[in-house]
Amino acid sequence: MDVLDAAHATPDEGSPIDLPAIPTAYRPESAAHTALKAWVAAHSEWFEDYGAFEAGVNEHRLSSGDSLDVYFTNGRESLAVEVKASNASDSELMRGIYQAIKYRAVLRAECIALRKPALCDAVLVSTRPLGKAGRALAKRLHVDFVRVPSGAEK
Repeated sequence: MDVLDAAHATPDEGSPIDLPAIPTAYRPESAAHTALKAWVAAHSEWFEDYGAFEAGVNEHRLSSGDSLDVYFTNGRESLAVEVKASNASDSELMRGIYQAIKYRAVLRAECIALRKPALCDAVLVSTRPLGKAGRALAKRLHVDFVRVPSGAEK
């Protein structure tokens, strides 16, 4: 079982990383975001490091009430994918890192509640790169980032 053991991790003594700005209102999903979610769900081969998955599903509902952009499962392993399209700001990409942490924790809690192996993870996916602060935050918080081709938004 993959367990994040922060107590034994190498201490990160880097500079503080500013928290992302929280948007006050959410807009409807852009066409690029919707297309990216569909592309990710259809391309499980990009996520073979997390399990052997068939096609994923969009908007899988968690017990917390959150909806995952993309969800992969094979009955034993589960993967939540938070997607951010190329029009997402750096702050929005950093918010996605925190969303991935939450989704990973909720998936693991659901598995534990059901007395199933908690082989669950979450990743952030975008067609654009993370900025310097985003890369540092993802590394510090142990969140994987997958950059997919820009054509995934079409």
